[in-house]
Amino acid sequence: MSGVKGKSGVYIRPSQVCSVEDCSKEHYAKSLCRKHYDRQYRFNHKEHILIYNRQWQKNSSNKNNSNKKYHNEYNKQWRENNPEYSKQYRQDNKEYLAERQKQWRQTFSGKASNKAGVYNRRAMTKDLTIEIIQRVYEDNIKKYGTLTCYLCFNPIEFGNDSLEHSIPLTREGSNDYKNLGVAHKICNCRKGTMTLGEWFEKYPKNFQSPTQSVSPADEIYGVIKKA
Repeated sequence: MSGVKGKSGVYIRPSQVCSVEDCSKEHYAKSLCRKHYDRQYRFNHKEHILIYNRQWQKNSSNKNNSNKKYHNEYNKQWRENNPEYSKQYRQDNKEYLAERQKQWRQTFSGKASNKAGVYNRRAMTKDLTIEIIQRVYEDNIKKYGTLTCYLCFNPIEFGNDSLEHSIPLTREGSNDYKNLGVAHKICNCRKGTMTLGEWFEKYPKNFQSPTQSVSPADEIYGVIKKA
């Protein structure tokens, strides 16, 4: 019997086989198998495919950006409605999250992100002097008697302190003395990009120090709360 023996053991007639030399694959269209037909189509329609791909990428990008905004807003709302879940998850998976963060820092994206952060931080703090920092720390100790977090009003142990911006640099805050305070590292991280006013709105239980009738936030903004 003439022809080529296919995978199933059944002989395929010559008319059903790709016409390309040394190719015995099954005929798909125009005497070619699927592989050679697609190759020839791409070669003959280069410009059309290029225009189509550009348009598809543009549409896909707009769609992804729209979905990204939706998912970010949805996740943000979910976290606000379920604060205990995220807190409990971090506590139950400390080692796993730390290892994953460590691995990410070794990747190209992680290293690039770290370099970008260091560069941006240096650029934003170039006008921050040692004299200003020293003054902030000294005035904090004079005010509270010991180094105290101005976010939660609890004493700060040595090595657990950090310089904090009332209005973050990323939100057009400055390195002026009036915009600086001392906070726990964990409080600083938790505050993130919130302003001091937004922080006390989110954590009202920390708004007023137990030993003071006027909160530090009121002093900073020059506002005295009415009883």
